[in-house]
Formats: sequence, structure tokens, C-alpha cells
Amino acid sequence: MRNPYQGARRSQKNSVNLEQPVDRYRFFIRQIIEQKQVWGLFKDGWAIGATSQGGQVLPVWAAKHYAQACQNQSWAGHQAMSLSLEKFIFELLPYAEQENVKLSIMMTPDGQSVFLDAQKVLLDLKNFLYEIYSQAPQFFQQNPDVPLPRKIRLN
Repeated sequence: MRNPYQGARRSQKNSVNLEQPVDRYRFFIRQIIEQKQVWGLFKDGWAIGATSQGGQVLPVWAAKHYAQACQNQSWAGHQAMSLSLEKFIFELLPYAEQENVKLSIMMTPDGQSVFLDAQKVLLDLKNFLYEIYSQAPQFFQQNPDVPLPRKIRLN
């Protein structure tokens, strides 16, 4: 399978280099809002990984093909599965925060990832949604399944 992270990925608005962690994270935030879903690997539960310090991480991706690229070794039996943006924001992120599970954002097949606290991801999502709301409030009328930023509560 071709590594979807290599090289530049073209979008309609600009070119995105997914080789840098900060660019992968920005891409992740934008994409999950546009697509209204997050992808993970699932087999009798969501795939869980570990940091080098022994903490638990939940890997999540912006699209199915990125998740599928990581269906190897210990996750070979897992399937790429989507989760709605609403469930991600209102259920998975609070649960990850409560259980002290970090998120592994856009992990690459070679194990490179952006590890973040769920609260940080939630704050960044809320801020990006506020930015959208201030520039194009009609987006939320056209996409009623995208939560309004004021409905997102931070702990």
C-alpha cells in the first residue's frame, strides 16, 4: 500500500505537507470538521497504543485511508471505522480526558505521531469552530451536524 503521508497532498485551496507533525495536526482539525467524522481502528474496541513512557494513546485519523495505512503488526486484525464529529467531541474526547488517555493524531505507518491531551484537541476544535462561525455562520445552518462552538464545554 502506498504511504499516503509521503509528499504533498493537494487540496482545492492549497498544498498540505503531511510530513511535518504540526501540518498533520492542522490538516486533521480541518478535515474532521469538513468531513464531520474521525477515523480509528476497531476490533472489539478501539485500538489503543502506548507512548514510550508507558501511557495509553488512542490513535485517530482524518480519513479512512490514513487509518488503513496503519493496519499492520498488532493492529492487522482491526478495521478502519468512523466516528461522527459529534460523538468524538461530546463522548470520546471527554472519556479520553477522564481516563488520562492521550490522542495519537494522524499516526504514520512508521509510528510517527502527534500526541496530545484530549482537552487540547477539544480546545483547538472549539477555537477553529469559532473562527468558522465568525467568518461564515451560515456553515452551521448548512451543516447542522457540526456542533456550534458555544455548545462545546471545556473542563
